[in-house]
Amino acid sequence: IRYRDKEAHKRRLVRLLERSPEIAQHIEAALARLNGTPGDPRSFDALDALLDAQAYRLSYWRVAVDEINYRRFFDVNDLAALRMDEAGVFDSTHQLIFELIERGMIDGLRIDHVDGLYDPQAYLERLQSKPLYVVVEKILAPHERLPETWPVHGTTGYEFGALTTSWLVCNEYEVRMTRRYRQFTESDAPFEQIAYDSKRLVMRSSLAAEIEVLATQLDRIAQLDRHTADFTRAALRQGIRNVMPCFPVYRTYVSHRGISDEDRRIVNWAVNVARKRSAGAELSVFDFLRDVLLGERIEGRSESVRRALLEFAMKFQQVTSPVAAKGVEDTAMYRYNRLVCLNEVGNDPGRYGASSAALHQ
Repeated sequence: IRYRDKEAHKRRLVRLLERSPEIAQHIEAALARLNGTPGDPRSFDALDALLDAQAYRLSYWRVAVDEINYRRFFDVNDLAALRMDEAGVFDSTHQLIFELIERGMIDGLRIDHVDGLYDPQAYLERLQSKPLYVVVEKILAPHERLPETWPVHGTTGYEFGALTTSWLVCNEYEVRMTRRYRQFTESDAPFEQIAYDSKRLVMRSSLAAEIEVLATQLDRIAQLDRHTADFTRAALRQGIRNVMPCFPVYRTYVSHRGISDEDRRIVNWAVNVARKRSAGAELSVFDFLRDVLLGERIEGRSESVRRALLEFAMKFQQVTSPVAAKGVEDTAMYRYNRLVCLNEVGNDPGRYGASSAALHQ
């Protein structure tokens, strides 16, 4: 509606200017004053005041790395995320899709980057208000299964592509290839270490703003309890940076529906690994972060505090996904090249080959 009204007002303004040269001249003079005069810094004060009054902040694009205050698609500043958990947003953005389905023009959907959603299961359930063939783009770890509660027909097949590629690799040559690769690169770092370091890198660089938002949320939660109020924001931020790259999967799925035993194991595993890796860190921060992620600090808390704890856990896992994608797919796979055909999305370059028995299993 706002876009429609904006275009209508622009057309009315054009007609007004055509009828009244005096108004056109006045607007041109006002624009000239606002645009300022090169070489005269004070002449730009009016433009600065006008921009300062807007709902947005005009800034150098690199500032977004540290200070952006809205969710993006990975680190692309001009792709702002939409709140699919809001019914009105969902209905508006899916109106055309459902019209095409009703007209029989499409009979299935591929959901891109499903792990970027705040609550994937709730989104998929809403999508299936009318039965539809749906597959999701999701990268599964070798030990991970697609959540059985999701109303979908499967994934887009990264795991199948990775498995068949690995099956075509002769694993008898792994030792020889690894030896030659290490000689050539003069590095014996395994892929697991490179992936961990790459996740840490993107958290400090392109996704630093998202980590800062989480640290701010966690700091507010810590201030609500005298036992945790002395944790500094810096310590909490460092705790997040230490735990997040240790997740063995793209994300967990904590929600108002609860937390599964599998997600509980994943969180505990990631925190324990981070604790071992982080010599000299404030270890009690890890306990606090784990308890918040698992919802174990809610006894006797008000409803508003319970919501804050759940919201942090859901926001945290929503960020682990782009950290994994940017860290592994877009960074680590360009740094570890033992056998390039294994560096495909959904594969693990650290695993060399797969037997026929494994393929059929």
